[in-house]
Amino acid sequence: MYETVCKRCGSHNETSATFCGSCGAFLEWEGERVVTGAEEPVAEPVASGAPTVVGGEPTVSGGGPVRDGESTAPVEARQPAAVQPGPAVPLPPTQHPSRRPAARSSSRRSSPGDLVCGQCGEGNDPSRRFCRVCGTALTAAVVERRPPWWKRIFAGSSRRRRPAPTAAGVRPPSIASANRLRSGSRAVKATIGAVVVVAAALVVIVPGLRSHLTSAANRVRRDIHPHYAEIPVSSATQAVPDGCTDPSISGNATVYWYTKPVGPAAQVLTVTFAPSFKGKLDKVGVTPIAAAPGAGATLATPAPSELQVTGSSTVTPGQLVLANPPKFQSFTLKSTGVHSLQIRVLSSDPTASSSCAETAFIFYEKN
Repeated sequence: MYETVCKRCGSHNETSATFCGSCGAFLEWEGERVVTGAEEPVAEPVASGAPTVVGGEPTVSGGGPVRDGESTAPVEARQPAAVQPGPAVPLPPTQHPSRRPAARSSSRRSSPGDLVCGQCGEGNDPSRRFCRVCGTALTAAVVERRPPWWKRIFAGSSRRRRPAPTAAGVRPPSIASANRLRSGSRAVKATIGAVVVVAAALVVIVPGLRSHLTSAANRVRRDIHPHYAEIPVSSATQAVPDGCTDPSISGNATVYWYTKPVGPAAQVLTVTFAPSFKGKLDKVGVTPIAAAPGAGATLATPAPSELQVTGSSTVTPGQLVLANPPKFQSFTLKSTGVHSLQIRVLSSDPTASSSCAETAFIFYEKN
């Protein structure tokens, strides 16, 4: 395993680093590649002329066994002849380029917690003080955050869907599909623009077209998101007095009608709308109201339970069935060209007392 040791500060850097992580020195000039790990043991040298034992017999260096009578003392080594030193020739100084080399690109992918260089965007180990690629100080570097889960999912799917490299001279399918999508969007935009231009020309040329288009748009809006407005009432009368209070109008739109339980005499309310009403009735709200406190009546008695609605034109549905116990109810009606209504009591609670009950009516149209 190899590492690059900075000669300036002595820090150890990975071999792929261009600049020292501690002092920012350019490792091509100031670095030295060394081997890391356990070193192999080196055998100690044997002194020249010392006897050694080979196969049980002493030997001397460079030869065979020691004979009888020979000395085992070391033989003096011959000294070479002295050589007179000549004049010293100085070596030329190492010339470094004047410009700082350009930072090389790195294929290392940033991991969460790395320091991202603001100059080149390279991810660096948190222990580094200078960028490993461009040598910029990492004092203002941004810490790489872990991307959200949805980005990790889409990033993984995009990596899995990466297409195989195409042969030379063949257009990648992604570019071809993008060109088709771009041409299709241009065609759609051109069609929409032509339709808008033609519609604007027709509105200007054809008289009354604008009002028809506006009314059609209003009808569509009323059907999708209707807004109901109260219909003003000009008068409210009952055909046969039954001994109760006459009908009254409150706020120009709410009609109060007082009725008794169903008997021999019919109880009919006639409501006439204001002249400003265009004749399209859409809803009616019915609310039975309790008698005054202390009168001995309750909300459940003697309210009518079924009403019949007729008008100057056909009204659908013709009968309204009220809930028991009574509460506010809204009924949808279909009637056009109506200017007055007749409301008749068909039935009421058989256990109701003979006192008068008050019922409120509000009529609505779509606006």
